[in-house]
Amino acid sequence: MIFDNTFRIFLCMLMLLTIGLADGNGQSNLPTSIVDSVTVIDSLKIGDPAPAIAACKWIKGNPVTKFVRDKVYVVEFWATWCGPCQAAMPHLSELARTYKGKVEVISFDVKEDKKTDFLLKVERFVKWSGDRMDYAVAIDLPDDIMEKTWLQAAGANGIPHVFIIDQQGKIAWHGHPDYVGDVLSAMVNGRYDEAGKKLVEEQIKAKSQLYDSLAHKMMAAKKDGDYQTALAIVEEISPIFPALRSDCANMKYEFLSHIDSKKARQFADTLLAKWHPKDQVSFAAFILSSQPNGAFKPDYEFALKWVKYAAAYWDPQDEVIFVTLAKAYYKTGNKEQAISNQQKFIEMLKKDPAIKPQTLEMAEKTLQLYLSMKH
Repeated sequence: MIFDNTFRIFLCMLMLLTIGLADGNGQSNLPTSIVDSVTVIDSLKIGDPAPAIAACKWIKGNPVTKFVRDKVYVVEFWATWCGPCQAAMPHLSELARTYKGKVEVISFDVKEDKKTDFLLKVERFVKWSGDRMDYAVAIDLPDDIMEKTWLQAAGANGIPHVFIIDQQGKIAWHGHPDYVGDVLSAMVNGRYDEAGKKLVEEQIKAKSQLYDSLAHKMMAAKKDGDYQTALAIVEEISPIFPALRSDCANMKYEFLSHIDSKKARQFADTLLAKWHPKDQVSFAAFILSSQPNGAFKPDYEFALKWVKYAAAYWDPQDEVIFVTLAKAYYKTGNKEQAISNQQKFIEMLKKDPAIKPQTLEMAEKTLQLYLSMKH
């Protein structure tokens, strides 16, 4: 159990797969309620003209140098180390496709470690993300102009953070990506007047309250071993916040596994076949971190299947694949492959100047565990 918690910490540090916010140091700052993630407005206020766009480099999509009148813009801020940012990407891509021609989505990479070769790192990240980032992507200037004039000016310390620019080039709204769809729907359809804004705020509040209520009931049902009820509740939760898609899929699979393992596999196979390798690995990591409970044993072979599949399409310079492969092989009893992949993981960590010492120490301890594993 301690080892499974250690693996979960690895992935939190390297991928941070949970929806929420992350601060400038790469630490998770998860809200107790989703609505709490909306930041407080500071010097850059709603209704102010949008600050200028300043990019070090545009690495995907058409460059945007100014805001064109009568068009809506979504300006998002993220970083390669930010797991919550990664989790929000599919939802932002869906919105970009849904409102194509009416809304322009622009994503700015900020808060990277400037002491490292971050430009190549960001470019590689975007390339391997593919359609997961189906919008324009740019990198902030070395002196953090976008971060200072947008995020800091608005009092937004955490990322991901999104600004919506209206048809007159003014800040209409800013906050967490979970709520962007509600605002865009009203704005694009001409319903974002004063009454419309109030209605959207009420909708967001109602959604958050409903989510909190259902999540509480779902966890209570899980604790009682009532997986049928938990499954029914997660089906209610799924449409509330589309950005929680992967979390809801994880929970649905977990509950199905306790009810009917064959149906659980069928559900996950159909789902994962459509997903990006990053999401496939995240799903597998969730299974690998699950604990046996009485007669129930997590389907580690199924997790290994999808990690191996994702590995064939993975960025070879992204170390997450190796730590996940190592865990999958360990869980399925393959000592040699567990050791080999963990060693590759450690080698890559040693080459990364941004990796914290405790992460490397944790990786070394895990390798010792694999080395002591019996055949």
